[in-house]
Amino acid sequence: MNQATANKVQELFPEENKDYRFIPYVSMHEIEALYFSDPVCLAEKLYVKREKIDSILRDCREPEAINDDANTAPSKRLKNLSEKFKKTTTGIEIAKTIGITRMRENCPLFDEWIVKIENLQRI
Repeated sequence: MNQATANKVQELFPEENKDYRFIPYVSMHEIEALYFSDPVCLAEKLYVKREKIDSILRDCREPEAINDDANTAPSKRLKNLSEKFKKTTTGIEIAKTIGITRMRENCPLFDEWIVKIENLQRI
């Protein structure tokens, strides 16, 4: 989807250099999917057993693929795991604790987008 979006921008604005002026990142699902990149941290922050997190990851294969339907979206899964989960407080704390490095290690689409941004300094 990211490449298709970039291609469409190039088609609509061929005179612009899309390689450094437009770097799309269309998350497959919600940002909360990235939190599953560190099952240990996520389990600790939600006060749940790690096995519950691992089970979700086994079923979905990877954090960025967590989303079967509206009832199993990442934020819904987190809320079902623990009533303590709140997007605007617990979610932010989880993201800060996990950190971007760990998210990049386990979320290839997210990492690819960050690499493109990092490479801008070479242009």
